[in-house]
Amino acid sequence: MFDILSILMNGETKYLEFKEKYSKTILKTVSAFSNYHDGKIMIGISDDGHVIGVEKPNEVRLSIENTIDDSIKPRPNYEIEMLAIENRNVLVISIFKGYQTPYVLDRKAYKRADTSTVEIDKHGYDELVLLGRNLAYEELEYMGENLKFRNLERLLADKLGIAEVNEDILKSLELIQKEKYTNAAAIVADSNAFTDRGMDFICYGDQSMMTFKDRINLKSVSVIEEFETAMLFYKKHINQGDRIMGAFRESFEEVPEEAYREAVANAIIHRDYGRRGNNRVEIFEDRVEITSIGGLPVGISKEEYLNGNFSNARNRIIADIFLRCKIIEKMGTGVRRIKYVYSSFKQSPEFKVFENSIQVILPRLDMAAEFNTKQADLTMEEEKLLNYIKSTKGISRIDTEKYMGIGKTKATNLINGLLDKDVVIKIGVGKNTKYKCK
Repeated sequence: MFDILSILMNGETKYLEFKEKYSKTILKTVSAFSNYHDGKIMIGISDDGHVIGVEKPNEVRLSIENTIDDSIKPRPNYEIEMLAIENRNVLVISIFKGYQTPYVLDRKAYKRADTSTVEIDKHGYDELVLLGRNLAYEELEYMGENLKFRNLERLLADKLGIAEVNEDILKSLELIQKEKYTNAAAIVADSNAFTDRGMDFICYGDQSMMTFKDRINLKSVSVIEEFETAMLFYKKHINQGDRIMGAFRESFEEVPEEAYREAVANAIIHRDYGRRGNNRVEIFEDRVEITSIGGLPVGISKEEYLNGNFSNARNRIIADIFLRCKIIEKMGTGVRRIKYVYSSFKQSPEFKVFENSIQVILPRLDMAAEFNTKQADLTMEEEKLLNYIKSTKGISRIDTEKYMGIGKTKATNLINGLLDKDVVIKIGVGKNTKYKCK
């Protein structure tokens, strides 16, 4: 049982639809929920959440069952229950995401767009057909010419010590299936026939976006080359280095390289290669925007993406290659890692989810301001200890006692103060515990 009053107060959502009375228009929403995610339709509730009730609910229930079973193919998985709310009968249809997609009504399939139900386009329909066959675009047979894998061979030699990419290696990486190259093979290969898919790199001269410092367009090349070009573009246009802060040298990155790396890798791994268009890396005066073609994979909600708690990549084969080659460290952790990298700064990354693209925005940090803000909150003793820690590879509590000339309790309090102000980190446990600058 779910919280009825809370649901009525919150109103309709992507996962919930109200209907004052039953009509066949609910069939489009049944198709949408069956194709993409679980959902509920409540019959006897007005659009604004008021309980109207259903006359002769048993007859209406039977009519709904017959209509769904006769109209939507294949037969969807659903349940209907009758609830008494405010002394009125309400019918609740619970529809469960199916695995025999697409679920069609009159040869058309539907999806939810916020609180509305809309017909999906041809690309969306084709994607549902593949999902229904337990396939992804990357697994389909590549229809182009012979492929070469010099980039992949170089990377595997460097990371895994594999000297030659032969047919057995390609099969183990699932780039050859049933003696045929897959689309994943073409996407990883040095060049391919996908002339309408690639990656753009732009560094703007100012906020007007009318002038360019630098611009690169890649098409029909390996995703390995795309990733490596992205990292070179970062090195060329994002400030990295050392800055003198008081008596010490402080390293800095305007955009944390780890966050940028994760965002670019995610854009490549999760893009929809069945769609035309280019991924983009755009560098502005105050931010970097990384845009990936294709919305969220079917079955993944915006909340799950933003919380970073999903791991089913749209392109499992490509993701596995990136994982093996240590371009990424673990599947499904990219968003969380980006957030963590920025967690010690005042500015935060943004994640925008659109129907046909996903965008990650990484602020360019003012490191002097960030550092001065942290320093301003320190006491004189804390600042003295922090400057000492910067000159070392890490100190223990006993080191703190000796350097500061204080006892165990005060040393512990000083270290805890630096930890609370997020300027040092704790490494190790017990006698091996050390404290280092962030």
